[in-house]
Amino acid sequence: MIKPRIRSTKGRFRPRFGKQTYDFLFNIAKVAGGLSLIYGVAFGVFQYYETKKEKRIEESLQLFRQFNNAPFTDYRKRINIAVIDNRQDIADAAADEKQLAAAVMKIVQKEKLETDLAFMFNFFDTVGDCAAKNICDPDIILDLFYPSARELYVPFYQY
Repeated sequence: MIKPRIRSTKGRFRPRFGKQTYDFLFNIAKVAGGLSLIYGVAFGVFQYYETKKEKRIEESLQLFRQFNNAPFTDYRKRINIAVIDNRQDIADAAADEKQLAAAVMKIVQKEKLETDLAFMFNFFDTVGDCAAKNICDPDIILDLFYPSARELYVPFYQY
């Protein structure tokens, strides 16, 4: 029986370049590995904050959608109609803060706006809390809601 001859692999896989070149390339590989790790961590942190920001923006837009649908559109419509119908009374009473407060209370009671105003003020409080706690994006909240909130709070802040 013929036995196969086994060749030794020792020395066959020796690098074809010198030890200094091998060490140099090995050090470059270590540096590249370290840089890859640092880049990966930085990219992961960046992605985390971008995702968090996108969620805040989405939450802000969700509140805006809610604001522009019933029942809030109905509340705003009734409040705006009451202000338009009674604008002369408001203008006449605007010279004195006590007279203005009395005129606003009279309008609120006459037009039965108590519930509408309570819901609107509560909604804007929720929007403000959402922005203050960074659940929503404060800049977007300011852009979307400030004009409407100011329009409501200026005449009815006494209420």
